[in-house]
Amino acid sequence: MFQKTLTEAVVGDNVGIILSGIGTGDVKRGDLLTGTIPSQMR
Repeated sequence: MFQKTLTEAVVGDNVGIILSGIGTGDVKRGDLLTGTIPSQMR
């Protein structure tokens, strides 16, 4: 799974994401990321 683009992650998967407009103090280990990705960003 390393260095591969996945369309979906399941419980137990470790993922790396890039978020804009979010500070490092805004999130902590165990936080849940929810939502959808607009089609123009895929």
